[in-house]
Amino acid sequence: MKIGSWLTFIVLLFLPLTIFACREASPIGGGPSSPTQDSTVNAPAVDLTGTTAAPVIQNPTATGGVQADNTPVASDLSEAEVLQIVRSSFSTYPWRMQQSVLVKATQQTSTTLTEAQSSTRGYNQSVQTVGTETITIESILIDSLLYLKITGSPAETYGLVDGQWAEVAPDSPLVQLANKGAIDPAKLAEIFATDFAAMSAGSGADEMLFEVVGSEDVNGIPTTLYESKGETFTYRWWIGADQRIYKTTVDLPVATRTILIEYDPTITVQSPIP
Repeated sequence: MKIGSWLTFIVLLFLPLTIFACREASPIGGGPSSPTQDSTVNAPAVDLTGTTAAPVIQNPTATGGVQADNTPVASDLSEAEVLQIVRSSFSTYPWRMQQSVLVKATQQTSTTLTEAQSSTRGYNQSVQTVGTETITIESILIDSLLYLKITGSPAETYGLVDGQWAEVAPDSPLVQLANKGAIDPAKLAEIFATDFAAMSAGSGADEMLFEVVGSEDVNGIPTTLYESKGETFTYRWWIGADQRIYKTTVDLPVATRTILIEYDPTITVQSPIP
């Protein structure tokens, strides 16, 4: 595989959400946890401050009154309100984001798994088939240090030993693997905003409105289900009473993307090299 093709592939691994904003269906891979932990997965770090949970946002339209038993009644959410919830949710470290993309033409499902211990620590593993090759790329970012392992590919192209961890020099082209936006709440909100803009443009609407369509448990967490539908898409969000995202899906003619989010205080990230 040529270096240019590799770099394009590497960048795409860290921008899986944008495949829908661009109306493309390139599959994305995922995998197990960090080699030094039982529960640690992919996320390059961002330059944010603090690692504690963000406060629950005070959404003025998150409820539409109360029922007879004094429980709140959820009301519809605007595009801006969903993006505010996105920023708040991904500011709540540590978190885990599991993504899967089903490409309908081939029925191929690819996954990624992202875990952020804090704004400066994360681990990434992605697996994808490119042609006849199955490529596994793992990266760990701890503050300014980046570690990389490529398996099942011409790792030597980049001076790496196949299947072995190496520290990446700051001037290496592989620094692109440390896409800081991967765990930056503001950058993630921007990606979802691009999603929304693409959907709105396709449906002729000024912006998206997410209507309450029911309630479901996600991994044992009660959530309210919100939905926005157009001629070519169905976009859904599962949001808990704590104003955090627990699941989101978008279905398009070419592919379906599912994202599950957990807030796990046990997530830790350590250097793979002593």
